[in-house]
Amino acid sequence: MKKFFLIFCIILLDAFLLVGFLVIRDKVSLYRLNKEIYELSKLDLKKDDYNRKIKSSGGYSVVEKTIKKYLNDCSNKTKEIINLGDDDKLKNILSYENYEEDGPNFDKSIKYLENSKSKYDKDMNYLLKILDKNYIYNYGNDKIKDDYYLDQYREYMINGDLSVKLDKHNEYMNKLYNNVNSVYGTCLEILNYLKLYKDDWKLEDGEIKFQTQEMYDYYNSLVSKLS
Repeated sequence: MKKFFLIFCIILLDAFLLVGFLVIRDKVSLYRLNKEIYELSKLDLKKDDYNRKIKSSGGYSVVEKTIKKYLNDCSNKTKEIINLGDDDKLKNILSYENYEEDGPNFDKSIKYLENSKSKYDKDMNYLLKILDKNYIYNYGNDKIKDDYYLDQYREYMINGDLSVKLDKHNEYMNKLYNNVNSVYGTCLEILNYLKLYKDDWKLEDGEIKFQTQEMYDYYNSLVSKLS
């Protein structure tokens, strides 16, 4: 009987130790996740790298992987879009040199603008879709099976500092979308105007000259939209 009681006490002690270990491990993992989420909230989606080492473990690591995968995809697409809108060819599309090279029909330039705008629209629409609150809320559904950890993911992404960052990024990208789309649209309008009236202007002394003051004024009114 005494031997049985001793064995029972050892088993009970082992159980307490195991439970204690699991509780402590869980707390440590949650602490690491919270710390890493705080670090992620300080990064810039326009330039930083979110493909970072996983710091937590267990179910929390699934939450961390899911968040980092989302942020990394979002950041990569953002950088791609910014690079597309910051292209040197776009910046020089209305230059004297390009007028000389591709005018007066501007077939290459117009095709470039149309193709670039189409890609820009497609990429930006995708980014704005994944920045939507409903998309973010449901993003973890297929990746996180346990409801507790799914709630943890949503708490970080919908209510925490990351949510504030994503809201601001959404606002920034919407403004950028409108601005860059306006640039594409105005450049196309200018080149199509020059193509349509190709016999009424010429390049001389490093500038473009029109047959009439009215045409020159209209051209300048289009160009002024870009500033």
